[in-house]
Amino acid sequence: MMVGNMNNNSDADIVLKIDERDVEKLLNRIHRIQGQLTAVEGMIKPETDFKKNMIQLQAIISAMESVRLELIQVKLKTKILTELSSMMKVLK
Repeated sequence: MMVGNMNNNSDADIVLKIDERDVEKLLNRIHRIQGQLTAVEGMIKPETDFKKNMIQLQAIISAMESVRLELIQVKLKTKILTELSSMMKVLK
């Protein structure tokens, strides 16, 4: 279910500052995925076992899904902390 149009200026378009540790963690995962892709690239040969190719491709898909979910988690955490900080300023 879509709540709003993602093409207009909305809260979804706000750029939030992500903690440097979270950035590093995400980049490490992405670099591992790049390594897996390089391995698959070398495996795309007629003599390579099809099952091994499929296992490696599934691992890449799972890793990409993990990065996607982690990025959502980091953005939500950042948004919540930003909102809490704003509320605290108002309450003071």
